[in-house]
Amino acid sequence: MTDMFPVGKIVGFHGLAGEVKVNVKSSADLVGDIQTVTAKHDKKPSLTLEVRNSRTKGNLLFLSFTNYPDRTSVEPLLDYLLLVDRATLRDLTEDEWWLSDLVGLPVYTTDGRAVGTISSVIDGTTPTLEIKDEKNDPENEAKSILIPFVKDLVPVVNIKDRRIEVVDLPGLLEFQ
Repeated sequence: MTDMFPVGKIVGFHGLAGEVKVNVKSSADLVGDIQTVTAKHDKKPSLTLEVRNSRTKGNLLFLSFTNYPDRTSVEPLLDYLLLVDRATLRDLTEDEWWLSDLVGLPVYTTDGRAVGTISSVIDGTTPTLEIKDEKNDPENEAKSILIPFVKDLVPVVNIKDRRIEVVDLPGLLEFQ
């Protein structure tokens, strides 16, 4: 079974030559050289699409597909999520990571106190880390902390050592 990586969602079109705009879930340059994508939608059948051309601009990826020659042919692809085999992506540098790789990592304060474990990454303009309580206390089972994933609040992400550190600001690390 292949490890599929979510590239992003088709959010619009560019021009009349069948180019789609993809809102990328990570940095667009990490996925810029893809050749085949799997397109999934909740209410439509999945498709395998051969990439004819790709380019990036900011955090948008522009793609055109073989057998989709014009805008009319790509319009039904709106809102499809595009996925690629993770093995086809370029290698990450030491200070890069995929947001999905953060799930399950333990979280500590910058002074070493255990906080909890990342249970999910909420996608948005600024990704948000959801951290579940580390303790096996039944009262805290459903409680979590939401922390914006920005360098000022999350200064250390070490995938190799499986460690994330957050700044302990007053009120930030209180489980709700």
